[in-house]
Amino acid sequence: MKLVRESIQFKRDENPYKSVGVGTYELIELWLNKYNIHEYTINDDYSIDVNNMVNLSMKNLNNLPDYIQFNKVDGAFYIDNNNLTTLKGCPKDIRFSFYVDHNNLTSLEYCPEIIKDTFNFAFNNISSLDYLPKEVWGDLYTYRNARKFTRYEIKKRCNVKKSINL
Repeated sequence: MKLVRESIQFKRDENPYKSVGVGTYELIELWLNKYNIHEYTINDDYSIDVNNMVNLSMKNLNNLPDYIQFNKVDGAFYIDNNNLTTLKGCPKDIRFSFYVDHNNLTSLEYCPEIIKDTFNFAFNNISSLDYLPKEVWGDLYTYRNARKFTRYEIKKRCNVKKSINL
């Protein structure tokens, strides 16, 4: 029997799985590259910070994979015109607009608490304003959902700095 000795060089202070290109880090990197998302950091908890906008519009996504969890996005986050049924995996902090219109959403669960520009969730199946952000610094678009919302309902739950478009 012949023994083979091999060694793997790990980078100091780096996750060993990331060093050898296997595991969750590799899955995340492959997925981000597939959708042309650049300028990102994968945090120790596997959440993703992006120093740019994210455009996942019209990618025929049913949902984000379980291993994808955006944390902070310094630009706009477009995930409109897909087949999403949940916002799970979407950013917790968005520094610009958040477009989730034209999907199959029934809830705003996993929506960020503050959206620092426009928020568009029109053309979905949302019937409740539960999980609506506390603040929207730009315009809010709600039309063509499972039910029509009133300005009064929205203003009770959310501080919209610009206009509410029903």
